[in-house]
Amino acid sequence: MKKESLIKNKDFGKELISLALPITLQGIFYASFNVIDQLMTGQLGSSSIAAIGIAGKFISIFSVMINTFGAIAGIIIAQAIGKKDKVEEGKGFYSNLFISLIIAIIFISLSMIIPEGIMSLYSVDSEMIKIAASYLRIYSISFIFIAITTMCSTYLRCVDHAKEPLYAGIISMVTNTILNYILIFGFGPIKAMGVIGASIASVLAQLISALILLFYFLKYTTHREISISIYSKLSELKSFMIMLLPLFISEFLWVLGENVYGSIYGHVGTKQCAAMTLMNPIVSLEMGAMTGISSATGIIVGKYLGSNDRARAYESSKKLLKTALIGAVIISAIVALVSTSYVKLFNVEADVRAMSVYIILVFALVAPVKVLNMTLGSGVLRSGGKTAYIAVLDSIGTWCIGVPLGILAAFYLNLPIWWVYFLLSLEECFRLAAGLFIFKSRRWMGQL
Repeated sequence: MKKESLIKNKDFGKELISLALPITLQGIFYASFNVIDQLMTGQLGSSSIAAIGIAGKFISIFSVMINTFGAIAGIIIAQAIGKKDKVEEGKGFYSNLFISLIIAIIFISLSMIIPEGIMSLYSVDSEMIKIAASYLRIYSISFIFIAITTMCSTYLRCVDHAKEPLYAGIISMVTNTILNYILIFGFGPIKAMGVIGASIASVLAQLISALILLFYFLKYTTHREISISIYSKLSELKSFMIMLLPLFISEFLWVLGENVYGSIYGHVGTKQCAAMTLMNPIVSLEMGAMTGISSATGIIVGKYLGSNDRARAYESSKKLLKTALIGAVIISAIVALVSTSYVKLFNVEADVRAMSVYIILVFALVAPVKVLNMTLGSGVLRSGGKTAYIAVLDSIGTWCIGVPLGILAAFYLNLPIWWVYFLLSLEECFRLAAGLFIFKSRRWMGQL
């Protein structure tokens, strides 16, 4: 028994590393788009930093919506592979890609036509709104490429080709860094473009990533012979919507809540908003680093459930949650240690740097809970298709706990910005407690 258990643990470890490591590195590289923009534009002053911060909040609405369809595609494809159903595999991919492209077109249209109106929801500072609008108008072109990248990456991971998205991430990150330097600060005959240069660099880098992943997708789907079709029958659409709607609604309400948080920071003051924005690269990198565990969890557990091996799905979930917690604690400790040195990378006022250090320390404290929620919700609970559970948890946490506490702390108690951030982050504790209760009940796996 011990020998058999050891073999299973080794196999599990190999499977986790083969999936999680490439996804983790890819997550870091894709997080670098926003990180590099902010580090480089951080040399332009507090207004530019805050502007990219509020533009990023609106961009996050699109990103979360597309990632939702990517998550649904991952669940459908992983379970279809477990059942060896090529037709369902193809429909799971193409249906979600089709919807994602429509959403991308809608968001591009809004960003092109009324960028100033959108940005005015986040701040009353006219200079910051103007800078943010110019950044958003150009950056929005990349939404089409992001949709393609997300769906192709999801499919490649499900068919055990997680390294290819990593290669695309490396190339696009290098491209983004080089173009950012040239276009933001100027080089030779090319004049400095500041924030606009950062948005152009991101669009071009995202285009390259999408083209690379589209090439790999076409290469591997030719061999797998999946059908090019979408859900069209009423019974298929009903099953798809039952899975999609709860998750889509919950993710939309969650990201809307995050945008309310951003609006709170922006209306407190430009310096406070800049201080919160300085934290974003740290958040992006840590959460991007831990994305690998979350994504690998969804694929591994989804395949076990697809093959009706519920016992192994549950045991694997426990191991993956422990791994996520350990990784998050280690990274958070490093973040806390480098916080003072990190804020010196930005050309901002001393009081903005001081606020940022406190905010980063608060993030380091709550990050392990955030990572557990990401792994538990986005990985474990979603793998069984029981997305309604996540919808309820996210909605209650964000709108009944986070938003009220944030408004109370910022506008009624007038607390410092780091206390505002800490109090609204307490909703993560509620979601974790409730999520663990659902996990232990095993109801997320379906009928036992």
